[in-house]
Amino acid sequence: MNKNLRIRFALTISLIVLITGLSSFINSEKNIQAETTGELTFTVRTVTANGNYSPKHVLAIWIEDANGFVKTRKAMANQRKQYLYTWYAASNYNEVDAITGSTLTSHQTHTISWDCKDLNGDLVPDGDYTVYVEFTDKHAQGPLYSIVFTKGPNAQTYTPADETNFKDLELIYEPLVSSFTYVSNELEVTFTNNSVGADSYEWNFGDGSTSTDENPVYTYSTTGTYTVALTATAGSNSTSYEEEIVITSTDISNIIPAKAITHWPNPTDGNITIALANSNKLAHVNIYSGEGRLIESISSMEKVILLNLSNEPSGMYFINVVTGKRTYSTKLIRN
Repeated sequence: MNKNLRIRFALTISLIVLITGLSSFINSEKNIQAETTGELTFTVRTVTANGNYSPKHVLAIWIEDANGFVKTRKAMANQRKQYLYTWYAASNYNEVDAITGSTLTSHQTHTISWDCKDLNGDLVPDGDYTVYVEFTDKHAQGPLYSIVFTKGPNAQTYTPADETNFKDLELIYEPLVSSFTYVSNELEVTFTNNSVGADSYEWNFGDGSTSTDENPVYTYSTTGTYTVALTATAGSNSTSYEEEIVITSTDISNIIPAKAITHWPNPTDGNITIALANSNKLAHVNIYSGEGRLIESISSMEKVILLNLSNEPSGMYFINVVTGKRTYSTKLIRN
């Protein structure tokens, strides 16, 4: 192979590798979907189809998505399950985690639940899912019913009209969502729990303290920036939400006296010089307004940092410095 051919061959291989990698990246990006934790409850009462073996019958209830079978929730058919043609075609008799039993001797109400997890115990992506119910009281295809719901952050309730062989239908999907808002007054913070579908809660206030109250009121020991996390739980399912909050105070006694921070002039007309004692450590410097709005954020290992608040209105500001595990705060007046 001459030199030109070798070069062309190498370029072709490189191009193929590049296209393959780009395609994989694009496909992986497409596959990133939201996965809301939630609980589905479905209820149905079956009515005889007057088959040869009625009222005896076999029955299956299962879940499918756009790609096919997801999970069986109930299979009452130790024998003659081969006549549940639709369920068999979808599941190949898969009964992992399902309620199972023998042939039913009478028609009744069935209630199943689904924790929105697949056969591997993994949470399934948000999207449309179909609940199927099939029964037969003869050696042939029997009645089949299906209902579609959308798994996501919004709760859903359906009560479809009765059908000949399926009555008292109800589908309830309740997402499990963790969320909160808060209002601060000096060092005291009132948290409002906006979670959906949970029956217990665990708070982490970001300073080592925790609470299981639904709507806690918590007092921090000092000003600073804290990451607050709320874990909402329903049964075996749980989901978490966290938010960074800024605690400021107009009371100088609540601010840590910090020789680690020196700044001048104070008051200032806009230009500020901040000197850090620990210049050998990475420092995260945040400037907040008196209302807690982040004005400026800098990460530096320099001993002296220059800032300009000339475009900010007059008032009180806070300088917050985090070095390692220590947080320092001090007050600044803008003329």
